[in-house]
Amino acid sequence: MRARAYTGAVLAAAFLAPLVVSPPAVHAEPRITVEIVTVIASKGERGFGPGLANYKREFRSLPFNRYELVKAESRQLGTGDEAKISLPGNAYLQITMTGATGAHSGMHVLMNHKNLPIFNTNIRLDNEAGVVFGGPKVERGTVFVNIRAVKRPAVAATPGPKPSAIQPAAAER
Repeated sequence: MRARAYTGAVLAAAFLAPLVVSPPAVHAEPRITVEIVTVIASKGERGFGPGLANYKREFRSLPFNRYELVKAESRQLGTGDEAKISLPGNAYLQITMTGATGAHSGMHVLMNHKNLPIFNTNIRLDNEAGVVFGGPKVERGTVFVNIRAVKRPAVAATPGPKPSAIQPAAAER
């Protein structure tokens, strides 16, 4: 009789133990879609290249007349995730998501040109808001990058020349 009671208690404990010691439910970190648009701005003929209609407001305040889309990318990032984007002129942009809520996103942004930082900063963007950063000068103008945090799911990259198609000026090679 004692053996049965002991065996029953052991079986009950073995059955209930996972319920007692299992970790609490893990809440998924919010993932934010980050749009990264790279353009070359110059003082040539006035105009915004194809694919830049949604970005006129951001670039219009810059002291340039012409804006040419190099590429546009979207990345889904959660806290701690990184996105590394190559830029014209032997430069790159690295974005690390530092946190996100339903209303805004925190990011660490680093732009390097020829292995030297152009800037290294932390930003906090409201959803659907963007920020423009200036980059290196290249043969055809100055590189600018628009970073925008959006609520909608990631979309495919907008067509544009590949970074390898952008040739740096002879002095930059």
